Amino acid sequence: MVAESICEELKTILKNDNLIGKIHSVFQNAINIISNDNHFITLITIDKPMAPQAIRLFDIKSFLNYEIEKEMEISFRKEYIWLRDLNIKITTDKAFLWSPNPIFSYTKDKEEILIKLSIMEKYLLSGKSFCLSFLNALSRQHTGFEPFSDKIYYDDTYRFINDRFLKFIYAFMKEEDSIKDLSKKIIGFGIGLTPSMDDFICGMMVSKVYLSHYFNHKIDSALRVNSLIIEDIDGRTTRVSEEMLKFSAKGYVNQDIRNLIISLISKVSIEEFERNIKKVADFGFSSGDDIISGIYTCSSLLFNQYAGGRTWKL
Repeated sequence: MVAESICEELKTILKNDNLIGKIHSVFQNAINIISNDNHFITLITIDKPMAPQAIRLFDIKSFLNYEIEKEMEISFRKEYIWLRDLNIKITTDKAFLWSPNPIFSYTKDKEEILIKLSIMEKYLLSGKSFCLSFLNALSRQHTGFEPFSDKIYYDDTYRFINDRFLKFIYAFMKEEDSIKDLSKKIIGFGIGLTPSMDDFICGMMVSKVYLSHYFNHKIDSALRVNSLIIEDIDGRTTRVSEEMLKFSAKGYVNQDIRNLIISLISKVSIEEFERNIKKVADFGFSSGDDIISGIYTCSSLLFNQYAGGRTWKL
């Protein structure tokens, strides 16, 4: 097996020639590994977008075609990876280095954002996001969310999370330190490998980084708030979701999500923007839609706050 791309930060970690890991989980398109020093490393098939701490492999259509099982030991060397139990060697020395860092090269256009937010809004109204109830709650406090006002939710789950969610949003937008404790009350809410609320928060955090730069707001402030959100979250959600939250807090997301947020804030064609929505929407059953919901929500609120396009109500 041959690696096509490798995250440059992971490449630095793998300079430690004695890294050992164990298989955490195996899926058709991904293998998750936890190293002996607790790094979370993912192998992905060639048809998946590059992501933080990932290695993408040539010519692998499904990892389920191999007899790879949980707890199998895997060794990392400077130029290859070795799955000892199956005698599988993956060469990494010629892999393309991929950077997870946010990209801030784009042409600003206020009108483009308004048009694209409307497109994103229309998609969400017909999508499968579990987070529509949150947008319904926001419609009663913030302008710009009116289309979601007729999405009525009165079940016990909604009543349980609604107040916590609104307090979290308020602290997030005001960049208050209370966000640290408030996030603990909602992280992990939902089902699946990456719970819906976690996906939503990931979308919020990456949008906070990119839109803060767009509106010339201090990125350091956005990163500080994001770091408070993910502080002390160990054990509060799934390990996969925990890693995604920690990366998103720094603005690190996979290639498709990054392309979506860049196409939202830059002068990119509507057709390309819609293609990027579709790519992210295809993640899991509803994970992609929940991430899109988070991007849409934070972008809309920041547009209200910094550009006056959608009035921010205090």
